[in-house]
Amino acid sequence: MYRANILTKTSFYAHRSDNPRLKARKLVVCLLLISTASSAAAQKKSDPLIGRWEMNPAKSHYGGGAEPRKQETFTCQPEGKAISCVIRSLHADGTRIEAAFTATYDGPAAIVNGIPDVDEISLHRIDDSVVAATFRNRGSPVFAYRAERSADGRSLVITSVDPITRRKLKSVVVYDRVGK
Repeated sequence: MYRANILTKTSFYAHRSDNPRLKARKLVVCLLLISTASSAAAQKKSDPLIGRWEMNPAKSHYGGGAEPRKQETFTCQPEGKAISCVIRSLHADGTRIEAAFTATYDGPAAIVNGIPDVDEISLHRIDDSVVAATFRNRGSPVFAYRAERSADGRSLVITSVDPITRRKLKSVVVYDRVGK
């Protein structure tokens, strides 16, 4: 016995690919997905420090007064409107340092833990790929740097600068991104 499928006008149009309502829904869903993905990517990309960075000793060099490192990781993640960073270093003389700070760009100085003779940091956004940082002890500048993320996001170059004049100094530490 043969059974015929009977389609009503409503059910026929609900399943057709040229249905204007269905097209509109698909378009809205696609736009939301694209918007969410690009917003997350833009937020991650727009902050030069975000990520896990590992020092590349072959590309790094130190000027007078800077303590050379054998190994160092620099990990930063967003924390609300602030950025939270942890630095783990093994210096050439065997000294291990673990430092941390949570600071807001262009905001008040934030507390730094773990760096000898440093108690605060100020971060300033220069643009989407450059950050200026000044470390202080009891309000007096101790050292400063300029961090610049490469265009492809694979490396972060930290160049020492004079904390008052911002003149470029001789230490340059290059980090490679670890993971995504």
